[in-house]
Amino acid sequence: MNETAAEIACHVQATRYLSGAGLVLLLYDHLLTFSAEIELIWAAHWSVPKVLFLLIRYLVPSTVIIHIHLLSGIANSHVSNTLRNLLYLFQISVGISNFLVLLHLWNLWERTPRFICWTLAFFVLTLYFNHALRTCVMMDRARVLMLWAPCMAFEVTVLSAMVYNALSRPRCPHTAVAKVLYHDGITYFIESSLFGVV
Repeated sequence: MNETAAEIACHVQATRYLSGAGLVLLLYDHLLTFSAEIELIWAAHWSVPKVLFLLIRYLVPSTVIIHIHLLSGIANSHVSNTLRNLLYLFQISVGISNFLVLLHLWNLWERTPRFICWTLAFFVLTLYFNHALRTCVMMDRARVLMLWAPCMAFEVTVLSAMVYNALSRPRCPHTAVAKVLYHDGITYFIESSLFGVV
């Protein structure tokens, strides 16, 4: 499928506008949740999950801002190095966010050592690193689904473990905790799966 220069320019422009709109929504979300962040996160004692959460919380908007600057057409000649570094930051942020999900899952399973080892091994197996290019890249559009397959497998495993854990506990299905767990877990899985495929 060969694209004409006009089609490519149109796609680049659409990417610029959508990236800008995404940044506005991301920053708006940060403003809406900032008071809760100060109250709940900053007031808590320092721990590994807190540091990882804050790293993700501020790493993502920073990389999105840099990415949008690069797409704007006013970036300087150091674009290739910056893009490579953005790919690294993206992979780090995805890894950290998946690890935070694992930490939450381990707490739900009361930190059972066997379960921790099993899920940690599965998490490591879903990571992919291309040694020739020294980063994770998409080589061919036809392989997009294969690119997301490990992440999807990990997310299905996490969701299955959460649902099994929630259903195996003696609890009335109408309690607030059960409703939040079902809603948040299923919502997270559906949204991340849809965004992963898109």
